[in-house]
Amino acid sequence: MKIKVGNTIYDGNIEPVMVILSDEDKENISNMTENAYCYCAFPDDEKWQENDYEKIKDFMKIDENVCESKIESKELFRQIDWANKLFENILEEYNDIKSVTVNTINNIKAWTDFLKTIGNGNKQNEK
Repeated sequence: MKIKVGNTIYDGNIEPVMVILSDEDKENISNMTENAYCYCAFPDDEKWQENDYEKIKDFMKIDENVCESKIESKELFRQIDWANKLFENILEEYNDIKSVTVNTINNIKAWTDFLKTIGNGNKQNEK
């Protein structure tokens, strides 16, 4: 196994290397195709968020062309598209929940105001 950190490649056959995977990493790796041999994680900052996927593809190229020859850009775009759709679904769910919450609060306020009105009417009838 080899790992690349920045521009340095470490070979597990030469020195000990370890990769610590999150649950998300394990899920992503389990969904890789047979001919995919490289997995890349990158910071969640602005320079990587642009629509310039070439930066990621360039980072994943190594001297032996292991990743370049086995990773198809189509697969990378498929994974990015899947992540975008997941984000859109989560955002839609969030907006639905937010809308229901606002409507519920407004309904509770309307009922409270109505009940106050009824209560005030009963107090006047008692006099």
